[in-house]
Amino acid sequence: MLIQSNPDLCPAKEKALVMKPFESQLHEAANWDYAQKCVTYKDNLIDKKANVKNSQFAQPLFEFSGACAGCGETPYLKCITQLFGEQMMVANATGCSSIYGGSAPATPYCKNYRSGFGPAWANSLFEDNAEFGLGMATATRQMRDRVERIMKEGLAYVTASSRRFSSISASVGYSIRRSALRGNNPCRLHPNPKTP
Repeated sequence: MLIQSNPDLCPAKEKALVMKPFESQLHEAANWDYAQKCVTYKDNLIDKKANVKNSQFAQPLFEFSGACAGCGETPYLKCITQLFGEQMMVANATGCSSIYGGSAPATPYCKNYRSGFGPAWANSLFEDNAEFGLGMATATRQMRDRVERIMKEGLAYVTASSRRFSSISASVGYSIRRSALRGNNPCRLHPNPKTP
């Protein structure tokens, strides 16, 4: 089946798409910059996970893929990057998505303009992306568990140290007060520091 459109049969009074030399369109760069900097995403104003419509107000972290025109995968990738953003880890299988997803030096995955982070993407050449993804998830879980353990140990140490310091401070303070009450103040505290 072949679908061919004739550019001369456009229903608009003038042609809707007209190819022009690059140099003649450079003045449009200012409009692009304005749209990128001043017209922001609205995901901080609404709950982007409430429904599909709301998810479209979030920044997509999958842009300009270079996939075939009409590819059915790319709209789903765009949508899940809008839902999960920089928390997303992709264990990609070899196929079309490895071509449009990781053709060096360009990648369609981009960083969030607020946080500066983007999704993690890696490709496994040998069609074992399930095992590859399990390894990524296991490694992430291990690293998080290690950070949690180190933080708990650190907090326990700080708490124990502050208790020891408090008890030492209390005993030193008690000794100073007791000495002052007996009349032999070791600190010789005076209201006026210049007084001997």
